Amino acid sequence: MFKDDYLKLQIFSAVLIITANVFSAMAIYNDCRLNNIKHTKIITVLGLIFGVPAVGIYFIVRRFLPQEVATVCSKCGKRVRKGVKECPKCGGKHFSSQMIENRSEITQKVIIFIVIALSLYATDYWLNNYSALAENAQRQVEEQYEEEYAEYDEAVSEEYSEDNGNSENEAAEAEDTSVIHLDDYFD
Repeated sequence: MFKDDYLKLQIFSAVLIITANVFSAMAIYNDCRLNNIKHTKIITVLGLIFGVPAVGIYFIVRRFLPQEVATVCSKCGKRVRKGVKECPKCGGKHFSSQMIENRSEITQKVIIFIVIALSLYATDYWLNNYSALAENAQRQVEEQYEEEYAEYDEAVSEEYSEDNGNSENEAAEAEDTSVIHLDDYFD
């Protein structure tokens, strides 16, 4: 039974880590957009693979990453690629280089994604430590039970041999028949 719980915990842990990595990648992607960083897709994939550590590294080195000038449609404000002659959203033909207008909204998203990712990592860490504590506690209970049962079994064997006048061999045989296997109780 305990092994099944451990397997479920490991699966849940993997789901938490994957989810944390997705939120880390989303934080990196939004910050790349906010700061007009080139190679956003590659950096985002690295964030997806490496998770929260990648976010930390990204925020340390982002000032050294190459930036590009954002080209924005003058009519609707949609970001467009360089060299596009017509806006795919509104059909506008005039473009300008501008900073993103809603910086505070994107910054809030980045912060929320990082907090969620860190929370998921912390939850995973806590669950894995709790699992190890539970496993150690169960092991201690089993060891204590084995010690107590061994003492009881020894006392019963001595009493049996004294009452019946049996030899040591007969007492050992009686001891073998009275052994309870703990594996039967802890599946």
